[in-house]
Amino acid sequence: MSSKTKFQLVKGFRDFYPEDLAARKWLFEKMREVARQFGYQEYEGPCLEKLALYEAKSGEELVRQQTFILTDRGGEKLAL
Repeated sequence: MSSKTKFQLVKGFRDFYPEDLAARKWLFEKMREVARQFGYQEYEGPCLEKLALYEAKSGEELVRQQTFILTDRGGEKLAL
């Protein structure tokens, strides 16, 4: 591999270096504190879902234009 090879991140993804990550974590924790004060509870869903479920609960535009669709080894379509 050439020493001049440049790698780019995948579109929509980024690295968070220590200083930026610390600021981001601080901000997210403040947001969580405010949400808790109003009675909200944190929830985290899966990053992969069966495409059929995602289609049923999302708009067509979201599925068609903003979703990465993968096929698993068994042939089932998944939404990322």
